[in-house]
Formats: sequence, C-alpha cells, structure tokens
Amino acid sequence: AGDQTGIYPLSTPGGWRLIGRTPQVLFDPKRHPPARLAIGDRVRFIPISVATFLGMMAGRT
Repeated sequence: AGDQTGIYPLSTPGGWRLIGRTPQVLFDPKRHPPARLAIGDRVRFIPISVATFLGMMAGRT
C-alpha cells in the first residue's frame, strides 16, 4: 500500500493499517452522487472526543 490507505464502509478484516474511524456517512445510495468522496479528493482526519463521536453517530439516523 505504500503511501495509500483505504476507507472501509463497515467493520471488516482487511489487512491494511487502520489510521482512524469516522462517524460520517461516506456512501449513501439515496444521495446523488452516492459517494461523499471522489477520486483525487484530499482528506484530513482530525481528532475528536469519544462523546463527540458518539453524538455524531446518534445524529446519523
């Protein structure tokens, strides 16, 4: 993988080194376009507290 990483939509074994987790919905087939990210997008992960993460997860429904 070198300098690449992947984003898993579900909890699954994959063999890549995981660098984090996001509460954001990255794929929604009801949206247009369904993927939040496109080829060439730059992504920056920032640390958030567990409470913020759980609050964002609760707000997804």
